[in-house]
Amino acid sequence: MSQAVPLNRTLQSVFLDDLEAVLSSAEGASVGLLLVQLKSISDLNQALGYRTVDTALTLLASRLADGFSARTKVVRVGTGRFAIVLDALKNEAHALLAANKVQRLVEAPFEIQDGKVKIDVAQGVALFPQHAANGDELFRCAESALDFAKNQQDAVVLYNPERLAERNELHRIESELTRALEQGGLEVVFQPQIDLRTGRPIGAEALLRCRDSEGASISPELLIQAAERTQRLPQVTSAILNTALRYAAEWPDQKLGLSINASTHSFKHPDFVASVTSAASIWNRAPNTLTVEVTESAFIDEPEKTFSTMRQLRNLGARVSIDDFGTGYSSLSYFKDIPANELKVDKSFVLGMLNHEADRGIVRTVVNLAHSFGLQVVAEGVEDEATLNMLRSMGCDVVQGYLISRPLAPASFVDWLRSHSG
Repeated sequence: MSQAVPLNRTLQSVFLDDLEAVLSSAEGASVGLLLVQLKSISDLNQALGYRTVDTALTLLASRLADGFSARTKVVRVGTGRFAIVLDALKNEAHALLAANKVQRLVEAPFEIQDGKVKIDVAQGVALFPQHAANGDELFRCAESALDFAKNQQDAVVLYNPERLAERNELHRIESELTRALEQGGLEVVFQPQIDLRTGRPIGAEALLRCRDSEGASISPELLIQAAERTQRLPQVTSAILNTALRYAAEWPDQKLGLSINASTHSFKHPDFVASVTSAASIWNRAPNTLTVEVTESAFIDEPEKTFSTMRQLRNLGARVSIDDFGTGYSSLSYFKDIPANELKVDKSFVLGMLNHEADRGIVRTVVNLAHSFGLQVVAEGVEDEATLNMLRSMGCDVVQGYLISRPLAPASFVDWLRSHSG
């Protein structure tokens, strides 16, 4: 049986001194550090009271100490947190076995004052010298793994430096999103669209752009993910809508169409239609010149909810486009009542049309399918005349891509419109 160090010896500096001593005497063997954290301790305190929870923690400390050998250090290192130091490990599998043992030790409820208290824990695991060169680094690595275990709802997480780098990048993007929303840093560019029959511009798709504090571009996909994680998607959607419409108000021809992308979560938000209506009204944009693009994945999981939003937009006079069509494995059964105006063929198929019969067949099928349901077809990713001509021969209605123009800054798009108005 190991000895659980009492709480008055759990100052981090004291524990780190003890941990450093263990590492110094390791003599080439691996040492594992398990950080065990009681989940939802604030909720437990509110529900059960501080005394009851503290009693449960004392019992947990004893149970952990009893579950390991006398040479294993089990130390309470914070509110609801314990550290377990495993020396002379052979490999990381042994550390994970110890972590699984901890999970088994806490499975049984704790009997307190004629009642039973069930607790759950999360664990972060790190190894010396594999992950860290000293005690301080080892503790921070285990804390990083523990954060993942708590945030990802995993019971046990082994430290992974690549995962830490990814998390740090996500946090950076979230911080940059906050800055962009506060300082008006979300911008749009416009990619022109032309009618294949006339060759004339019919409008443009607005695309999100943002630069970080160092001036580097941030992926729009990462920005949207950050907005979803931080519950700021409505703010981002409103910013994109109003920014695009503000610039579109300066176009020389107000009958040109403007396409706006909506993420799946945005499209399903209860305030989405109201946001579109409000923005269109503020910028005096005729609803029939506004197209909302949503990927087909939006109606695979919740078709009725998505179709309801589509119908509301149609009732306002706006148009609805299904973006990236062909990549979401949707059922054809959805199409008999689909309340959309347009299908956009994913550019991955368009780019491969000239060299792959399968891609040509997919594009041809999508065009015919859309037309059979009265939908317009837009092909994106058109980069050469041969592809343009093939799409024309298939009966495609609208195209966009580098052959027509790269995405343009708002002022440059106005110049492009004027040069192509003849």
